[in-house]
Amino acid sequence: MRNKGDKMDFKWILPVLFLVLVIFVSGCAEGGDLQSIFSALSEEQEVVVAPKDALVIEDLRTIPDPPINADSDFTLTFQVVNIGETTEGSKEAKNVEVTVYDSGRCNIKSPKTAFSELDIYPGGGSELAEWDFTAPDNKKLGYMEGKCSIRFVVRYKYDAHTTSDISIISTERLNQASRTGETLTISPSQVQSRGPIKIRLDFEVTQPVDEKLTIPLIIKVYDQGSGMYDKVLPSTPLVIEFPPGLKVLNCTPTNRISLTGSSSGGYTATSVSEISLIKGETPPIRCDLEVDEDINDIKTYFIKAKILNYEYPLYGEKSVTIIPTYR
Repeated sequence: MRNKGDKMDFKWILPVLFLVLVIFVSGCAEGGDLQSIFSALSEEQEVVVAPKDALVIEDLRTIPDPPINADSDFTLTFQVVNIGETTEGSKEAKNVEVTVYDSGRCNIKSPKTAFSELDIYPGGGSELAEWDFTAPDNKKLGYMEGKCSIRFVVRYKYDAHTTSDISIISTERLNQASRTGETLTISPSQVQSRGPIKIRLDFEVTQPVDEKLTIPLIIKVYDQGSGMYDKVLPSTPLVIEFPPGLKVLNCTPTNRISLTGSSSGGYTATSVSEISLIKGETPPIRCDLEVDEDINDIKTYFIKAKILNYEYPLYGEKSVTIIPTYR
């Protein structure tokens, strides 16, 4: 029995703590829970997003300047400009069409479609749109100042591309790193092409991923442009391409996405029905993946997504003041 006032001997505590630590680390290494141990070693995925617009409307004006006299002619004009740069890999806007769909109280004298089926190239490419109108007369104005709200739409076709990588590590390599205290540095990246429609690929795991794990991939389509893209159509579907070595277990919802394999290896997931955008984004599509080959160390796979030739509308409006004339 220890007498009151005797000092406690702490020498036996250190060996016991050391023994507990060894047992804990050994249990983690053999238990396969190393992904959580290395969670801090993977950097956040770098997402490189190219600018959101391909075409813009510039220099919108009327000739002559408003106010316009009643029962007189005027011209509405603007430039449709491809603001992309060839040095950044921007592409041409295809099948550009510009149409007035509402001329308000004014009468349009020109064809409603200013031009169509034109390609406008990056690096300064532009095209002039113009229409001639006649303002309403005094009687239609009620001898009071009025306005013509002229509405038009610019439609064009463009491509969306995204490439994202994921790194897989062998269980043996992961165990080795754990035993030696090695720091594994992974820098995953994702590149989204220029244009209003963006495709986002999100892996809901920490990289590098243990080869034994199932990998959930979430895919969404976003409209980040100045116009309005309301749905992904079956005629211009969302396509996700998976390389050989990755097996796609399933993609859901199955009524929206079809999964096929190729003889050369690899899988392709394709949207087969309309997918509406709600508040600028689609509901998520999920694909579950697993490794279908031996991993010796760390291997990086590249997954690609695309929507080709989607049609994108840009809407514009010009309010033109009309004043009565007195003689």
